[in-house]
Amino acid sequence: MWHDRLPLDQGEALLHTIFADVTRHDLVSTLRLPGPEPAVAYLRSTIVTSLLADPEPFIAAFTRRYQNDAGVTFGVTTHSGFLVCA
Repeated sequence: MWHDRLPLDQGEALLHTIFADVTRHDLVSTLRLPGPEPAVAYLRSTIVTSLLADPEPFIAAFTRRYQNDAGVTFGVTTHSGFLVCA
């Protein structure tokens, strides 16, 4: 299955050409992880990583960038949302 992503800004502008009222709801949060391991596991599972001939340098760079001390929470910012039209 293939999905085209449409950023909220573009979707809002596009829907305003059709609907008189478009209400945007942003859902911004931080996912707290005990360390980078779950994020690395996710990164390894993505299509982009699977297309790399050798993904290890990419994984290593990500891990270095987000290395933290033991006991420190690893935060991942999340941002999604939805548009309601009338």
